[in-house]
Amino acid sequence: MLKQKLTSWFKSGGAGAPLYLVGGSVRDFVLGRPMKDIDLACPNARELAKKLARANNAAFVPMEKDPKAPCFRVVNRNDPADFLDVVRFRGPDIHSDLADRDFTINAMALDLGNGFPQDPMGAILDPFNGLEDLRKQIIRSLGRKNLEDDPLRILRAFRFASQLGFEIEGKTLADCRELAPQLERIAAERITHELITAFEAESSYSVVRKMWKAGVLLPIFPDIAPMEACQQDGFHHHNVWEHSLDVYEALEGILGSLDALFGEYAPQVRECLEAGRAVPMLKLSALLHDIGKPCTGRYDEAKGRTTFFGHAKKGEALARTALGRLRLTNKDLDFVCLLVSEHRHVEQLAQPVVKHKTRMAWYRKLGDFSVACAVLAMADNISKQGKMCTETDRSRREKHLMEMVREYFAEAKGALARPLLLNGNDLLEIGLPKGPGIGKVLKAVTAAQDAGQVKTKEQALALAKNVHKQIK
Repeated sequence: MLKQKLTSWFKSGGAGAPLYLVGGSVRDFVLGRPMKDIDLACPNARELAKKLARANNAAFVPMEKDPKAPCFRVVNRNDPADFLDVVRFRGPDIHSDLADRDFTINAMALDLGNGFPQDPMGAILDPFNGLEDLRKQIIRSLGRKNLEDDPLRILRAFRFASQLGFEIEGKTLADCRELAPQLERIAAERITHELITAFEAESSYSVVRKMWKAGVLLPIFPDIAPMEACQQDGFHHHNVWEHSLDVYEALEGILGSLDALFGEYAPQVRECLEAGRAVPMLKLSALLHDIGKPCTGRYDEAKGRTTFFGHAKKGEALARTALGRLRLTNKDLDFVCLLVSEHRHVEQLAQPVVKHKTRMAWYRKLGDFSVACAVLAMADNISKQGKMCTETDRSRREKHLMEMVREYFAEAKGALARPLLLNGNDLLEIGLPKGPGIGKVLKAVTAAQDAGQVKTKEQALALAKNVHKQIK
């Protein structure tokens, strides 16, 4: 596949000049992994990229990928996903270029100057034994200075550990631990990219815990310190931060068991959870769902334990501040904050004593986000292992939350998709005065429609008149 793609770009199969496939492209080629990017290095990157663009009627796009190595992207005009990144050597030659990279598994090159080699594995330049580390599944830095030059590489070590399932070599891990405070000087957008990419892996929990143990998360989330210092009793057996890590682990278990948990509705649950960046944002929500507890904890003498009334609402504001530092998109920010705010409410709504009408109003407010809220609450429930919570309690709550998800897809989603029976103009036409009362009447009629209590416009108008009389 790689050979075909390169040949299609270079026509003759060669560049006629020093040219190398480098970095992660070589690593992924050796591992047989899909390649997101194809990175090429040469001494005359701008000239070669322009030449390729002209020869293929492609777009030439200067990039700012790395200030030390100017990069130029050549993009197929008919397929924006088909592109090459051509970067100038980091130094006078390919050897100095490789020596300036982050990890041994990314410090390899494949000579393409005369076309794609017949024996690519035998043609790989590997001055730092990256192939051996790939075989051993080890992430090893090229030296402490390489991490100091760009502290983001500390996060990249853990991101690769998460993506590839590799272990970070001992000396590299120790250097990451010592240099972790340097992450404070890295641009938020770069940090966010590495974090989210690490969270996207199916089994990232062990790596996230190692990040915390190595002190890598604290410069990014100083909020962890008060969470770790906040002890819990009653329903929990760990402090707030340890509990949050437990929820993260439980969440990954749920995401890997959707078919067993939700049966016929699993495809719909999966579709909701895979929209956009929902999975990494859901995992981020697991870490921050109880961020409001340290400032709301109060010891209740009558109950003989600490309570955290209002922690979800307070947590929403704190999460918004914490995530604002990461420069998340507004969409992602709102999603995480919604889950933090609603993670306790959904568990209460799932109780059988709650009226169907009340849940329908919540479904209308949240839509598909209600599914993510329920899944987060399920993970939270699994992690409640304190003296006041039995296995019977956990099983009962899990059953109620799963039934709530099934109810959403079996009944609510279809009902909410139907056009509303009334709008504001309808109410004005029957003589209701303009003002806030219109909104209250519409809300009541909409709730009645969602609950199946009114099914025609005539019934809705009659209800609207009655509601209006009651609120006059």
